Amino acid sequence: MKKLNLEKFIKVLAYGVGALPLLTLAQVTVPSGITTYGGIIQIISTIASWILGILLAAAVVLILIAAFSYITAGGDDAKVKKAKSMITFAIIAVVLGLLAKGIVSLIITFMGQSAGSTPTNPFNQG
Repeated sequence: MKKLNLEKFIKVLAYGVGALPLLTLAQVTVPSGITTYGGIIQIISTIASWILGILLAAAVVLILIAAFSYITAGGDDAKVKKAKSMITFAIIAVVLGLLAKGIVSLIITFMGQSAGSTPTNPFNQG
């Protein structure tokens, strides 16, 4: 009988737990077609929400793996340095996800629309 590799088990568990938030994103409704200016805004906003969710899930997985690596480093400087860099990458993933969502919200606000409303065409003066 093979000995259970604890590190592989923790990684699989971390990936599984990290993927759980993605299951909730399955409920997002995407417009059936782009027929108005509001449809374009809604699709871009949905894509930004997906990017945020994926990057947050990746950050959770990276933090769990980095924490496990840091705890099991046993004073090895190379493993500690690797764990710290993984945490840095996780923080960068969170920042990029928030920027993706924030920039889309900022553009929608500057165009004079609220996130839930159907935007009007800014080029239609008539």
